[in-house]
Amino acid sequence: MKKLLVLTICISLSLGLVGCGCGSKDDATLTDDKRLAITVDGNEVFLDEAKYYAYSSQATYEVYFISEGKEIDWNAKVEGTTWQGMVKGQALDDICRRECFYAKKDEYNVKLEKEEKEEVDKKVKNYFSETSDKLKNKIGISKKRLKEVFTKDAIAQKMEDIMEAEEKGSAGKYYKDFIDDASVDCEKCWSDINFQEHIFNLKEVEEDTGLATEVPEETEVDLEVESAE
Repeated sequence: MKKLLVLTICISLSLGLVGCGCGSKDDATLTDDKRLAITVDGNEVFLDEAKYYAYSSQATYEVYFISEGKEIDWNAKVEGTTWQGMVKGQALDDICRRECFYAKKDEYNVKLEKEEKEEVDKKVKNYFSETSDKLKNKIGISKKRLKEVFTKDAIAQKMEDIMEAEEKGSAGKYYKDFIDDASVDCEKCWSDINFQEHIFNLKEVEEDTGLATEVPEETEVDLEVESAE
């Protein structure tokens, strides 16, 4: 039931909201860390962060399919949309969920402890040392900005855990109510993100066994294998 709800939200976000904004912060002359990509109830998400989540998701799915001896066709139909539409919808839903819980941090006075900050620093270091150059180049995020993104993610997860500890199931219900009423606007630069150029493909992996395929752990694949066949 939960999986169906998430998929429904992902598809509705992907098909119904992408490309609906035209704000001045979407000026193509701006750098990615200043170019607005998504607004979630007034909370701004810039293009470098959006690229991180979208292209990390792309890479994760491509690596998964390659591990099964296949190569994903991003234009193939799945669940009423395309693979690209579904995966971008999932990435957008993840971003919305993160903004939802991050926005409550002051209400609960949630901050990261020393050990949690050190974990964020470790994840940033691992990303730049272990992620493939092709993926890093496609995302193009700086260390400073990635630290901010990871910090936001850690605080949002901590906030969600606190709510869930107070009452089991409350975090999921809170997010469902939030997304039902939320104003989500996506600028053109979000719709311009596409997966037509593969980050990893089967031929390259077969030819170059040294190709790095490490991707951020935030975007673990959770999919029905039957949908790919």
